[in-house]
Amino acid sequence: MKTTIYFIELSEHENLKEYEKFIKFVSPKRQLQIDKFRFDIDKKLSLFSDLFVRYSACKALDLKNSDLLFDKNTYGKPYLVGYPDFHYNISHTRYAIAIGLSETPIGVDIEKNKAADLQIAERFFSKGEQQYILSDNQKQETLFYEIWTKKEAYIKWLGKGLAIPLNTFDVTDTQIGRMFNTIEINDYLVSVCNREEFNYMEFLQLNENQVSILLSEFIENT
Repeated sequence: MKTTIYFIELSEHENLKEYEKFIKFVSPKRQLQIDKFRFDIDKKLSLFSDLFVRYSACKALDLKNSDLLFDKNTYGKPYLVGYPDFHYNISHTRYAIAIGLSETPIGVDIEKNKAADLQIAERFFSKGEQQYILSDNQKQETLFYEIWTKKEAYIKWLGKGLAIPLNTFDVTDTQIGRMFNTIEINDYLVSVCNREEFNYMEFLQLNENQVSILLSEFIENT
């Protein structure tokens, strides 16, 4: 399976009817978790990302949705039970999703490139990372989100989440830095952490209607 990153943008109000149809195809526990979100967009981001992983797993492994069993490791990172060569990671921010699929562990993080509180860098970033952000006055906010998404992608790749304090490693370090690829698209930054050669990584952009069509076909045939 080729390492693939999907970038998907969703709208606040489109495809709400599909939401009611799609939610029946995730576990009852997950349905309850998704329904607790206050805003429709947050429900859609969570549901569409979960169901897209199911679609991708069934397609890659020639399985049915009912064959899939997901669990979490000690630190809360989800994985597909019984298929150690199928790795995935999900990240979403308001109105956009990034999903990474790979045969080896992968971490993905997405953030909107917007106004940033640079004081956060003083608390959570290494000296090297802070210097990198300050290296270009015109791009400080973009560089901030590049570092932030890389750090998040790294701890997700490790599978230990915030059990690893963000200020205990430096993503500008040569050894760690070679594991990252950051893509800027539609005012978002997506960072990927993976040991695979990035020349073999595929980046695909899908809109909401395209995803809705894929998921509708998936649940009709599952």
